[in-house]
Amino acid sequence: MSRPCHPPAVSAHPDFTESPTRAHGGGASVRTSLPNRSPPTAVLPGPRMSAFIAAAPDTTPPERDTLTNEDWFPDLSLSNLREIGRIDGTVTGERLRELALYAALSINARLREFRAGNEGAGFPSLAAVPAKRINGESRLLVLYRRAVACLLKADVMERYPDFDSTGSGERRAEEAHDHAGTWRRNASWAVSDITGATRSVVELI
Repeated sequence: MSRPCHPPAVSAHPDFTESPTRAHGGGASVRTSLPNRSPPTAVLPGPRMSAFIAAAPDTTPPERDTLTNEDWFPDLSLSNLREIGRIDGTVTGERLRELALYAALSINARLREFRAGNEGAGFPSLAAVPAKRINGESRLLVLYRRAVACLLKADVMERYPDFDSTGSGERRAEEAHDHAGTWRRNASWAVSDITGATRSVVELI
């Protein structure tokens, strides 16, 4: 008498689950091994690192904000020059004052002939020279502030290679030089707009 044939047993494995399957035609059922599928693990959001770096605040006291200029040219506000040039408190108030004095003297020298001609015509200050007005003031005053602020920013970038730049070493120095050249060009153009001369890319020295 023949013995019934049974399918070979499937050994248990921790990574597999036996699942009964009925054979077609009503035959004996067999067990198949299916891979275990673990439920997905929830990933909880963690804290995100911010790339924002707070700018150093300006600590210049209000009584030290005004920079007294030469008689014919307007006085300047250090906080206004900071704002135009986007210069934060990394450059201290006293250091900024020193650099702003140099920038103002350089722009005043470029405007020497313009000043002499207008003083001879009877205009006692830059503000008194006839010019169109914008936002309630002479366009010449707006351009003068821009000229000083741009030259100041160029000087800051050359003296502080890490200021307003990224990277390291030689790359920072090259970027600072390139950006400083752009600010010097803008200062030169502002002077040209004051005098009515044709714009050029000659650097201010």
